[in-house]
Amino acid sequence: MKRFTKPSWRIGACCLLWAALAQTAIGILPMVPSTGAATAYAAVILPSHAPDDFIEIRPDIPKGRLETITYNSKSIGVDRKAVVYTPPNYEPDRPKTH
Repeated sequence: MKRFTKPSWRIGACCLLWAALAQTAIGILPMVPSTGAATAYAAVILPSHAPDDFIEIRPDIPKGRLETITYNSKSIGVDRKAVVYTPPNYEPDRPKTH
């Protein structure tokens, strides 16, 4: 039976890793590099509302179709409804190209 006399370097490395992870989790250590990138992240300001022209109606953009269909679900045995969007110029008989 081998007697434990001194800790291995692997145990020390694991302890240091766990300590760093714990400090990162509770917010002591930053998750971003401490260079100029950290200040760049802090400078980003997100808008709290949509732009004024966000809901503007644009007739020049082609629109698709929304259609509600009913299908029979084989797994639960009842009729179900689904809303299907088809893009503009969609033709169901046209062969699909990738």
